[in-house]
Amino acid sequence: MTIKEHLEEALDQVSKALIGALEEKNEDQVVKLFELYNKVKEALPKETSGFSIDFSDYNVAAQATDWTNFGAGQDVISFGGDTTISSDTISLG
Repeated sequence: MTIKEHLEEALDQVSKALIGALEEKNEDQVVKLFELYNKVKEALPKETSGFSIDFSDYNVAAQATDWTNFGAGQDVISFGGDTTISSDTISLG
């Protein structure tokens, strides 16, 4: 079993114990088991997609373009240097 699988199994067991403590109205155990559940959940490996895109510095107002008027040969997106994308052409260097 992987670490993730062990921790998921532990979460399942803690959940069952938590339900039992709730049914028995054992407040002390409910508090401890709820804290344990949260700790085990925090230990689970985080799911990642392998890449991250940060748009926090992107100024939409400053980058606004009239998307309805792509005149032929006009630069629509520029990456600096010699790379440009127009309405129908991508030019690299």
